[in-house]
Amino acid sequence: SFTGAVKDLLGLVQRPEVVAVEGRWTSAELANPFAPETRYRVVLDFQARGDAVVGNLTEQRPDGRTMVQRGILEGKLDGRSVTFHTLQQSLMGSETVSFRNYYRGVVDNDSIRFTLESDRPWGFPTQTFLAVRD
Repeated sequence: SFTGAVKDLLGLVQRPEVVAVEGRWTSAELANPFAPETRYRVVLDFQARGDAVVGNLTEQRPDGRTMVQRGILEGKLDGRSVTFHTLQQSLMGSETVSFRNYYRGVVDNDSIRFTLESDRPWGFPTQTFLAVRD
């Protein structure tokens, strides 16, 4: 509308902050909460599609070898907040159990502070980690 165009020209309309998340992000070495001697890094490869975030999460050994790679599901970017989950399966006795890992991050220039939670039936301690842009 004419009024909307005038407000845009005058800078009176608050525009949502645009945060760049595309690219590769890597964490420092993390310890597996169930086996602390097992160390790994989280490597995130993000592509943005509007407010959707797609890509992969890779867990790498300290020597750089890939342990596992998972697709990022239901990724969203809302201001400085990025959220997504991954699917994982594990054996519980003789039964295969599926669960989700939930990632919530806050972008601050070239770093993202993440909180990781999971709906694993046997429990999971909340973890936090920092990923920096490569």
